[in-house]
Amino acid sequence: MKIFQKTRKVAKKKSPPQKKPQQEVYARAAAPTIGKKKKRKRPQKDEGLALGPLTARQRRCVAAAAAGAGLAVARRPDVRGVQAAQGKRRPRAERWRGGGEAPDAWVQARVAAVVPGAAAALERALAAAPATAPPFLPLGDVSTAAWATATPTALVAWDGDQLRLDGVAATLEAAEALVEGRAVAHVVCLNPRGPRRRAWAAQLAALDRGPWAARAVLIRVAESRCDGVKSGLARLVAERPGVDVVVAATRNKKLLKELEAVVKRVVVYTPPRKKQR
Repeated sequence: MKIFQKTRKVAKKKSPPQKKPQQEVYARAAAPTIGKKKKRKRPQKDEGLALGPLTARQRRCVAAAAAGAGLAVARRPDVRGVQAAQGKRRPRAERWRGGGEAPDAWVQARVAAVVPGAAAALERALAAAPATAPPFLPLGDVSTAAWATATPTALVAWDGDQLRLDGVAATLEAAEALVEGRAVAHVVCLNPRGPRRRAWAAQLAALDRGPWAARAVLIRVAESRCDGVKSGLARLVAERPGVDVVVAATRNKKLLKELEAVVKRVVVYTPPRKKQR
């Protein structure tokens, strides 16, 4: 028997380093809620209404009826409509989901449900207003008899969308007074889709009568952008030779810059906004 027996050394397994105990975080338990919290509904009668999309005719009628009922009226571009409410409130918009603009029957029903006091006035306004939009103006030039033989040294360039046709004789005389003593002619540029195309259609049909007849006038109906030219009025002025001064009857600053690029001198005349009596 061997007293000193050679033993085999067994490598000790390295124990993984002990992780430090994580610090326990105790959270305060929230008190359980008893039942669901009910949402507070806003009163519908005081909220007002907002409808869209509406035609320009429907917007005018709704605005007039709501204003007569004592409501504040404002445009709602988000639904292409109009709103009527007390003060500065912004009511939730109601949209017509049937495609296109809303029919008159739906507009009347919604107004009668929310603003009963304006229902009768709205019905009368819609019945009095024409239901169909006026046709677009035909493209082209219309002139008076004096235009063909006129040799003007000054032009009055009118932005047709900003020219009010009520009291137009006084407006023409006020613009001509800015270039007194010169041979004056008038040029007008119209948008075929302009908001006043119904009134302008009557003016074009009777151009040789009324305040335009005794003047050298050329009215051009053209698109707002054609052949890279932003304004048809600037092209109209450039086509007339011998003109060294232009009375620009417009509030459009971009149009003024275009006119200044084609003529030496530009005199600004601001057309009146209010109706002349």
